Amino acid sequence: RNKLKIRNDNPIVIIFAHAWYDFPHCLNMKNFINFFDWITLTNSIIKNIKNINWVFKSHPLESWYGEPKLKDIIEVNHKNIFCLDERISTLSSLINSDYIVTVFGTVGLEATIMGKPALICDYSYYKDWRIGNYAIDRDDYIKKLKKIKSLNKPNKLQRDLAVAFMYFAFAPHDEKKGLLNFYDDYDTINVHKNALNFTFKKDTKEYNEAKLLSQWIKSNSRDYSAYVKLID
Repeated sequence: RNKLKIRNDNPIVIIFAHAWYDFPHCLNMKNFINFFDWITLTNSIIKNIKNINWVFKSHPLESWYGEPKLKDIIEVNHKNIFCLDERISTLSSLINSDYIVTVFGTVGLEATIMGKPALICDYSYYKDWRIGNYAIDRDDYIKKLKKIKSLNKPNKLQRDLAVAFMYFAFAPHDEKKGLLNFYDDYDTINVHKNALNFTFKKDTKEYNEAKLLSQWIKSNSRDYSAYVKLID
């Protein structure tokens, strides 16, 4: 509040922008054309909602992805609509928020863990876990955005599920399993897509990864990361 010079007690809603080119349709987005469509629609709706402090937060890698900049797209009034640049951390933004909005980002999980109501604007990879408040279509998103103060806080089960999902989806593998660890999900996709097309020296991390990947394909598990963490 001090940094943005907010002088009222109205709730703070952080709208977490996505990287414009970061696979917007990887989960079959249906409520919006793309992230740009979502952010401009959101901006147009909140202009008329004065009893909430709306804070747009740019993606942490905005500069790396390049133009356009969030601040050049949205309209702020510095009264109840603000914009934070990428230098402000996600954690700091979450701590100072009352509600958060994301299309399907991991920040929805992080907010849930911290007990913050999260409005998820489209289908996300954690929807089946019933984490967050989902918009079923474009009109429903507009409705929920206008009434965001009515969103329920996550209960203990939802917070625990969010922690479990983060572990299964993103935590590195146990080093004792002798597998590869990736620090970018795109690298994971590229490597796993081609791993079975090569022959690796036995007892190497690459050999173990390809062997386990083959076992997973033959299993009933839908998620490779979870499968790896659950095996002995």
